[in-house]
Order: sequence, then C-alpha cells, then structure tokens
Amino acid sequence: MPTLYRTYRPQTFAEVTAQEHVKKTLQNQLKTGKVAHAYLFTGPRGIGKTTVARLLAKSVNCEKPDKSKKGFEPCNECSMCKETTGGSALDVFEIDAASHTGVDNVRELIDGVRFAPNKGKFKVYIVDEVHMLSTAAFNALLKTLEEPPAHAIFILATTEIHKVPATVVSRCQRFDFRRFTPAEIVSRLKDIAKAEEVKIDEDVLYEIARHSEGCERDAESLLGQLFALGEKEIKLDEASLVLPVAYTETVLKFVEGLAKNDAAAAIRILNEGVEQGMDVPSFLDNVVSLLRTVLFAKLGGLERFQEAYEAGALKRVGSLTETWSVNALTNAIELFLAARRSAKNDAIPQLSAELAAMKICHPEAVTVSSEKKIPPSTPTAPTPPAPLQGEGRGEVRKPTPPVKSEIIIEPPKVTLPTRSISVEEVRSKWNELCQRLEDKNPSLLLILKNADITKITGNQIEVQFAFALHAETVNRGKNKNNIDNLLSDILGTPVSVMATHVPPTAEADEAMSMLSEAFGGQAA
Repeated sequence: MPTLYRTYRPQTFAEVTAQEHVKKTLQNQLKTGKVAHAYLFTGPRGIGKTTVARLLAKSVNCEKPDKSKKGFEPCNECSMCKETTGGSALDVFEIDAASHTGVDNVRELIDGVRFAPNKGKFKVYIVDEVHMLSTAAFNALLKTLEEPPAHAIFILATTEIHKVPATVVSRCQRFDFRRFTPAEIVSRLKDIAKAEEVKIDEDVLYEIARHSEGCERDAESLLGQLFALGEKEIKLDEASLVLPVAYTETVLKFVEGLAKNDAAAAIRILNEGVEQGMDVPSFLDNVVSLLRTVLFAKLGGLERFQEAYEAGALKRVGSLTETWSVNALTNAIELFLAARRSAKNDAIPQLSAELAAMKICHPEAVTVSSEKKIPPSTPTAPTPPAPLQGEGRGEVRKPTPPVKSEIIIEPPKVTLPTRSISVEEVRSKWNELCQRLEDKNPSLLLILKNADITKITGNQIEVQFAFALHAETVNRGKNKNNIDNLLSDILGTPVSVMATHVPPTAEADEAMSMLSEAFGGQAA
C-alpha cells in the first residue's frame, strides 16, 4: 500500500497546502507565458518543494490548461499531464543530486539539453537536493543555467541553500518555502481522514501537527501509522500507541501539578512517562515550549498560539496564567533549560527534571538541603554589633579599613536622617538588598534569602537563621559592614543588623520530609 503522502500528493495548485506566495507567482507566469528558465526552491524538508516542481513541469506542457480568473491549473486529462503524473513523461527528468553528485552526471544531463523535446513544449529538469553536487559539477552546470536552450527549464530544490554557490543562486528565480502552521496541517489531515472514512478526534490531529514540527510529509506519515491500527474512530488513547509518549496532555498535567505546588504529582507524571519509554530531553523541550506559551499569554500574546492548540488545551493554557507570575515562569524556564542540558549526561535522566520540580514547588526546602553541603570555614567568634557613631545626628558609622583580599562596599556618601522603621518595611526591602549583593557576594546572597526578620529595637534589626554557621557568617566584620551600609542606603536611615541562631521549626522539618518522600526516600 503506497504511503499517504504519495497517494494524496496534490495534482493542482489549489490542492497545495499554503505556500500562497509561491503558487500565485508561478500561476501568473504560466498564465502570461513568461516562465523563467531556472528556478530554485528552498526550505525545510517535507513542505512541498518537489510537489510544486512536478506541478510546474506538468503545467508548462499541459495541452488544455485552465486559465480561469482563479489562476492557471493543469487539466490532468491530456496525455502530457497523465504521463507526468505517472512518471513516464519523456520530457521531464528528475535527478537526485545526493546520488548523482559527480561532474560526469551533470555533463550527461547537459548533453541531453541540446536536443528538442520529444513531445511537449519544454524539457524540464528537476534536480532534488542540488546542494549535494560537487564543485566541479556546479561549475559544469553554470554555463547551461546562464544560457539554456529556449525549450529547457531547470528546477533546483534544496534544504540547505547556504551550500549552493552564489553563482548558481543568482542565475535562478528563488522561492522560499515556509513551514506549515499547526492549523494548516490539521486542515490537510482532516481532508485525508475524510477521504479514508476514518473519524479522528481534533486533539489527535493537533498532536500530530505538533510532532511534525511544520513538516506536512511527517504529519501524513504519522497519520498513516494511525490508520494502520485498523480503527474507524481514533481517540487520544488509541493514538498514544503510535505517537511519541511526550504528548501535550502529559506536559499539561506536569505543568499543572507544578502550578499547584504539588511536586509529588508532577514527579509521578514524569516517572510514569519515563517508564513508558518517554525521551526525557524531548519531554523537557515540550515543557519549556509550554511554559514559554504561558509566559506570552501572561503578557497578552496568547493569540499567537491559538493555532497550535485545540480549544480544550488552549483553555487550560489560559488558566495557567492565573496561577503563574512572570517571575515564576522565567525562573521555571531557566531551571528546565538547565535540566535539559544535563539530562543526557545524568545516570538517572529524569533526576535533573525532578530537582527542578522540587525547586519550583518547595524552594525553601531545596535551599536548606543544598546549603548543608557548604563546607564550614574557619570558626570565627560572632562580632558584636558596632555602636553607631553620632547616633541622633544622622551620621553613618565609618567603614572598617579595607583588606586587599576582601570586597568592601563603600557606605552611602550622603548623610541619612534617623527615623523609625518597622519589620514590614524591612521585609519589603529585603529582596532589594539581595539583588544588590547578587554580583558582589553570591554566597552571602544565598544565606540572606533564608533570613527571617523578627524584631527591631531602635535602629537595630534582628534576623534569625536556622543554622548557626549562617548567623556567624552574617555577623563577621566585612559581611556585616556591607549589609549595614547597603540596607542603610535602601531604607534611608542608619541601621545595624544582628544575626541570631534559632533551631529549625516543625514546618521546616515537614518541608524536608516532603522532599524526601517525593523522591521515594524516608525522612530522617
């Protein structure tokens, strides 16, 4: 049984999916009789280059063409049309440059160009994958392309235009074919399914369109595999037997689990897919693509993706915008891009994705877990808070003299007035403090992200940490000076930070238990 893309190959320009810019130009040339002597069709595989080349070859030799207002169409009834469609036309030559790369093959072609057509008006030479020709073969072809006989037409097709010499490109009329949108592919697949009398759910057709990545031939091949199931009605459950495992429904459920902060559910969905043979890097590519779609939808650009999803899935994508912030989406995309890079090298391919899911749902638990691995530095006694000089006169404490190996952040150059501050105000400005330290002291930044501002006495801010090492690090001379100076500048009043150690609460222990259970272990 022939494949679908051969059985349903378009026989008129009207049947060709999309590529309107190409069809309209060629039909106008055919209608006016101003056909070029050489064409160059370029674009990705499986999008109709060879099909249009054959249509053009058939049209120029058609004996009874239809020259209606809608355009020029071959009749498909005359002997020339039938012979061209059947591949037996003596005046149409198809050459695969991938297997005929040598100069001798081109010279043989050139020798035949000189002779008049056997039956039609033109001799048409279709050279597929023309970029595969050798340099000598291209040189041999150049002269003929520049001054071919009036009865010869060359149609060159390539997927890699950058490999075709500029001297060849300049002698041809170039047409760039584009990939098909999901909606265009779905429309084409619906016509084929109707002709085959098979009922297929629309979400299955959209799934095929996404997997084909704009290539109509790939889409029709996947549809042919579904037809091979022998079912007269195909739903997503039946389609999953043929389509790759990482389909949209799995990715949507995974991201929806993350949106609900349900790391256990997301990781379970991920591992179920892996057990069914899902390719983890491919799955992560789909996750990043979906998160990107949600991000654009959040920014008001969902209409760009309406053709990529069927109505039900599009509604779910829209609902995700209500639970994800822009910052959360960008952070998630970065985490899964990093997981994608390491997935191929990990002994457990899904481990990086599992960790990314845990960081998204329980950032505080993962941070506590990872910071246990920080090697302790030489113990140093906590430095008591230095008294503020000139308190009440609005003067800032003088910084500790800098050491060559230490980075000391200069204090504000302006005199700050003393005023009262609240815990809520300090908490609202804490992220700004962390952002200023991001490039200057990343290790201190990680510690400060776990700080808990508990109380303020005068202008002294007390912050608590779950680990004694963190409190000691914050209270060290240079670190404390940097924090005090930056926070004074942010708050607009001189302040002093005092770090204290408070053991982890039951809530932190619960987060650690969730982290352990999600990965199949037991909490300590």
